[in-house]
Amino acid sequence: MSEESHPLDIEACLQTLHRIVVSLTPNKSFRQVLRELLSALAETMHFQRPHIIVQDPESGNLRLSMAYGDAEAPEASYEPGTGITGQVFQSNKAIIVPCMSQHPDFENKLFGRSPEEMQRLAFICVPVHSGASEEDGAIGVLSADTPRAPESELSNRCLFLETVAALVGTQVAWLQEDLARQHFRHTTEQAETRITSGSIIAHSKACSTCCIRCIRWDRATPSSCSAASRAWARN
Repeated sequence: MSEESHPLDIEACLQTLHRIVVSLTPNKSFRQVLRELLSALAETMHFQRPHIIVQDPESGNLRLSMAYGDAEAPEASYEPGTGITGQVFQSNKAIIVPCMSQHPDFENKLFGRSPEEMQRLAFICVPVHSGASEEDGAIGVLSADTPRAPESELSNRCLFLETVAALVGTQVAWLQEDLARQHFRHTTEQAETRITSGSIIAHSKACSTCCIRCIRWDRATPSSCSAASRAWARN
């Protein structure tokens, strides 16, 4: 099955950039902005499966965070330096895969692409920065499938992805922070459950209550708690 390659044109680029810039308003959450970005890439620029992967601050691995249309994907992670996604993150440089099936490092971990799709699709992956200097490294990657095309057109589409990634670096940084908060909340809730269930030995009811209060306080003010702990350690 063949698929038409949509040449990059000025009108489509301007429409997409306009949608993204208009969404960058204080009354929209970072998730709304990123959803608008993915929608614009799919609906106006004809990218397929545009998605954002960020680094998990806890494990250091890269995990799928947002995808166009909430596309279903298996739980998968990438280590920095492995696969196309990991290589882009580690090198801080975009990679173009002209044909998925012909590239030895393309792992097809996400979205379950069929062998036929692997034959007719290319893949573009670009780094995303937090808005600071690019020398600080990437915090995630923006990727998308696209029909196979001449090298010059794939290069233009890659440059366009790099441009829009630069526009939403701050929102991707907030997404990463939100994932870290969710992980922190989940971890402290597990600890609280272990205390109340008796998995952690508490010598009295008062001791157990004190432990739970400490966990809840630390969850509400992690930075303050960390600062207090460091001060106590110095003394």
